[in-house]
Amino acid sequence: MNDATKHLSLKTYLRQEFLPKYTTINTEHHHKAAVTWLIRFLGRDVTVGEIDDDLIERYAEWLKTQSLMPSSRRLYRASLRTIVGRAAPDYCMKVINDKALSSSGSIMEFFQQVYLPVRLLGKPLTVEQHIIVIRRLCRHLCRAAMLTDLNDELIAAHLQWALQQGLARPTVNDARSYLLTLWRFAYKRKLVREWPLVDKLREYRRLPKAWTTTELERLLSAAAATPGMIERVPAGGWWTALLLVMYDTGVRRRAAFSIEREHVDLDTGWLIVPAENQKQAVEQRFKLSDQTVDAIRRIWLPPRRLLFPWAFRKEQLYRHLKVILGRAGLPCGRADMFHKLRKTCASYIAKAAGLDAASRQLGHSGVEVSKRYVDPQIAQSQIDGVVYLPRLNFAGGNGK
Repeated sequence: MNDATKHLSLKTYLRQEFLPKYTTINTEHHHKAAVTWLIRFLGRDVTVGEIDDDLIERYAEWLKTQSLMPSSRRLYRASLRTIVGRAAPDYCMKVINDKALSSSGSIMEFFQQVYLPVRLLGKPLTVEQHIIVIRRLCRHLCRAAMLTDLNDELIAAHLQWALQQGLARPTVNDARSYLLTLWRFAYKRKLVREWPLVDKLREYRRLPKAWTTTELERLLSAAAATPGMIERVPAGGWWTALLLVMYDTGVRRRAAFSIEREHVDLDTGWLIVPAENQKQAVEQRFKLSDQTVDAIRRIWLPPRRLLFPWAFRKEQLYRHLKVILGRAGLPCGRADMFHKLRKTCASYIAKAAGLDAASRQLGHSGVEVSKRYVDPQIAQSQIDGVVYLPRLNFAGGNGK
């Protein structure tokens, strides 16, 4: 996108460039309506350069509140993507259609038709992770990634690109692992000629940080004050119960949102998390506090399957959490999301009962993994070496 186009208002670009060149009588109305609704959403006109994936997704979520037909909402979002795509042909908008990425010879086609049936049957969580990684590679290339694209230079460049998109190094290394596994399987099937040699990125191990009880109390107070409804459940009660369940159990976000009402026994206070909803594929049973059971009772009705239903995109969920954290006066960065509750649970259990107990609570394979979750300031697991060091007597040492 050149600078002149980037700074044009969307209405000006639509009138002067897009409509005369790229529309027909049948499509002109749709494109105009898409821009009109966007301006209504923002309360102002917008420059072409301001439009990105995040804005379009927020626009699409807002359209759901405007009593429009689902077909109209999809059409307006697609129109907006088309307009921006014409303004910036070198800019790749978010890939959302897996069917378009599954062309003959593509990595997605190979994954779905060859790899998945042989290696991943009965592993829905792993399947989803593979698809996310393949879609990300396609987004990097702005087209369907093909098996013939696989080479060390491309994967190395993709890892660097993923870092630039703000992904953490462990996440990027996980993506590398998925891609290289697919690549090696294709090599064994004699579909590619080269064996991958791309090294992992170096990871920097930082100290885990959990919330203190004071911070948690502020978070829960802010959550309880959340206005509105979520799937016919009061939002304040919904958020309070969710955070308390995750604090009591330390389960991952995905597992928490898979909890069904039949998994909870309100009389005994026990919660069962099925193996198929767990990353470690092991069923766990947790005792909930009376406080948490009371919070669940308050949102028990209306009848539904999921305890914490959420009909919107994951990005919307995180945006709502960031608002709650902001009201609580707490940081709201990438490290302060739901996973921090898992670290908080682990830290306080490690403090009271030791690292082995924390590891069992989190369902880890061993304590070495759990060490990455325990905040040493809470668990008091950090040695204060200065206590054991002899003090030194030297000239000027006491300010003389």
